[in-house]
Amino acid sequence: APVLTADDVLAALGLPPRPSGAGAEEEPPLLALIRPGESVTVDRLAAESRLPVAQVLEALVALELGGRVVRQADGSYRRSHVNPDS
Repeated sequence: APVLTADDVLAALGLPPRPSGAGAEEEPPLLALIRPGESVTVDRLAAESRLPVAQVLEALVALELGGRVVRQADGSYRRSHVNPDS
């Protein structure tokens, strides 16, 4: 089946889907490390979160599919200007 949403990515990784509506206002921990207007590298996120790079990449893909972050041409990530919850 095609991967179309963040929940599809979570399912492919064997993780439970996001609760609908529950915690919609909570910011994912990794997203909290990306300050508005700032681009950060995967290595920096891994160091600051103390998570393995592979896990950081998985989370970033889910955030990107959810419209929360954007990958830059240099490979770094920044918060999206669009709020997907609105």
